[in-house]
Amino acid sequence: MSYYLSDQSVTSIKNNKNRFCDLNDEQVLDDVNQSKQRIDETENNENLNKQTHTFKRHLTLTSQYGDEENDFQPNDISKNKEFITVSKNNKRKQRHTNDYNEKQNNDDDVCIIEPSLETMKKSNENYGRFFNMLHLRTRQKLGLPTSNSHPEKKLKSERRCLTWINVALGALIPLMIEVSTIVVSAVNQSIQDKQRQQDQHLAYLRRLQDQQLADELYYQGVFKTYVEDISNVFFKLNNTFIDNQKKMKYIRIKTLIALEELDWQGKSRLFLFLNETGLLSPFPLSYGDNNVTNVSLDLSDANFVNISIKSTPHKKFHFNNLRLSSVDFTNPSFIGCQFNQGVDFRNSSMFGANFTQSKFECSQSYVANSDSFGHIHVKFDDSNLERSDFSDSYMCDVSFVRANLAHSTFKGIRFQGLIEFRSTNLTLVNRDFSLSDASLSMPLPLTFSNIDFRTIPLSISSSNNHLVKLSNVILYDGTWVLNDSSLVLNGDAEMGVSLFFCVEKKCFNR
Repeated sequence: MSYYLSDQSVTSIKNNKNRFCDLNDEQVLDDVNQSKQRIDETENNENLNKQTHTFKRHLTLTSQYGDEENDFQPNDISKNKEFITVSKNNKRKQRHTNDYNEKQNNDDDVCIIEPSLETMKKSNENYGRFFNMLHLRTRQKLGLPTSNSHPEKKLKSERRCLTWINVALGALIPLMIEVSTIVVSAVNQSIQDKQRQQDQHLAYLRRLQDQQLADELYYQGVFKTYVEDISNVFFKLNNTFIDNQKKMKYIRIKTLIALEELDWQGKSRLFLFLNETGLLSPFPLSYGDNNVTNVSLDLSDANFVNISIKSTPHKKFHFNNLRLSSVDFTNPSFIGCQFNQGVDFRNSSMFGANFTQSKFECSQSYVANSDSFGHIHVKFDDSNLERSDFSDSYMCDVSFVRANLAHSTFKGIRFQGLIEFRSTNLTLVNRDFSLSDASLSMPLPLTFSNIDFRTIPLSISSSNNHLVKLSNVILYDGTWVLNDSSLVLNGDAEMGVSLFFCVEKKCFNR
């Protein structure tokens, strides 16, 4: 008797490629007998005249890739190439025979072997394990990653990564909140600092304004009190003082105290007040036995620093016969002012004085080519006039005896009358050629003594050369002009020295 596999079993065997190689002989015989019985039962129920029989089995093959359901139809031979017909002649005989006899029909009967599903599942599992092992060894030999061979490690790695990601995300949120808090705090702090600085600046400005208002009120109070005191003493209370000398001393003390407390504006107002009351000029005053003497207020050591008096087209300032000797006039400004009947600035400190466009009137009227001269009544003797500015001013009958005029400016100045420079410091007074534009009105008796003209190239034009007096001077070209009365006549002295003075490149013998 021959045993054949059914079409379905043969197809499964070919698809799984020797999947039954691991089954032992006993299992095969059992499976064959079971299949024989099932076939007998099926053939008894089939119609003998039926040409084809369809055996449909649903085999569920389990592998590492999942479950698959395969439907097989014996009639569809052209579509399913794996379907095999064992013996067509024997198969026809088998189908037409109702009584199956195994001994008689050894060569003509068909025996279909159909293994059980459990056996096929086990074989599939074994084949899957074998295929996995083969796949793993192949990847190891090729040096490829074997992630499939370590699912647990891969799962652990993925879990670890997810854990770290969760930890990072969990830490990132509070970190972002903290950073945002710090940034917001820094911005708020910066805004608060700026606001604080602005508040401090505004507070400083308010304090400064308040201080200025307070100072102004204080200065006004001091000046008002001073004016009231001087007015009462000088004009009303005649019987309060023993004599006028005591009265003048009281006024002096009050004036010196007020000047120490006032600013430059208050000092300027006080100076004008004294000028209006006539206290800066000599005035008749009785002393003792009704003796009338011209006196003026003694303002020596008075502090008139930085006072500023400037004339305007609508208001001109005139000062008559001022007596201001030994006064501190540092950085004063008398711009466009007119000084009549002389002024006494002897021994005063007038560093940086500004007399621009001011006018110092003559002691008398001068006529051209006249030998009649007045007297010097504008006195800057022994005064410090360093870096002073006399630009565009008019000076007549002026004395600068022992005055310090270093670095001073006389640009555009106009001289007339008696001008005396004796032992005057004129160092670098012409650095900006300030004397080159000087206008000299005649008559002009100039006196220069003890002066080095090598740094002072004066440009002087005079028709009355005998009015120019030079004594102990060094001229621009190095020539000495000496006072012959001071020469010691002895055997070693040179006699007949020619004394001369060069004016506009013309030399005049003396």
